[in-house]
Amino acid sequence: TFVYGFSAALAVFLLGLAIGSAIYQRWLSHFNRPGILIGVSHILIGLSALSAVVFIAFFMPLWIPHPLVRLISPIVVFLPLTVFSGIMFPALSQIFNRSPNLGSSIGFIYAVNSLGSIAGSLLSGLILIPALGSVAAVLFLAGINTTIGTLLIITQKNRLAFKPGLVIAGGVAISLSLWSLYQADSIFIPRYIKVVLNYHQQKWPDTSFVVKEDVVASIFATTSKTRAGRKLLIDGVGTTS
Repeated sequence: TFVYGFSAALAVFLLGLAIGSAIYQRWLSHFNRPGILIGVSHILIGLSALSAVVFIAFFMPLWIPHPLVRLISPIVVFLPLTVFSGIMFPALSQIFNRSPNLGSSIGFIYAVNSLGSIAGSLLSGLILIPALGSVAAVLFLAGINTTIGTLLIITQKNRLAFKPGLVIAGGVAISLSLWSLYQADSIFIPRYIKVVLNYHQQKWPDTSFVVKEDVVASIFATTSKTRAGRKLLIDGVGTTS
């Protein structure tokens, strides 16, 4: 199932980038304020990440057979994020389209984007997830995206009628990210964990639980003196009952 999930996530990621670039080419290429567009995209990426966490916590379709969940979930979780990312790259290119060294500028954007992707992957997998957990890590990065987007909009010199509204929207998105980060280990834990925990706490009220994530796996365990037994899930798969 890991192979299914990874393959689906990669396919959706590339599809989203293509859709975002097509949207920019069709409807946004004539917008002559790329800085505003990039800022809005950052905010929307942050909000999409928040929406993905909400989906996993409350709406994950647990009744669907497990391999199909691995195929369907990436579409809901990754597609909006990657569409907005796909909009950003051509918007960045537009900033440099009047440069006499256009080829060098585009190459520089590609290089920085690739290095940022590598650094972000290492930072998330080796530091943020072990330190914060995957949910809190996503919410933390969502807060960073919304903050960057809001600052980009504020620093633009363009006088747009809707600019104050965008700044307010960015502030609301930042506030939502911070509040959600505070609730990461309670309200926003994945739905499959909530279902198992609720079942155990209804049968054995003294049930306690631990959720731990590292670079290898996510572990969810419950224990109860009344039941005199433990439940262990590794990456969502039960190993004991």
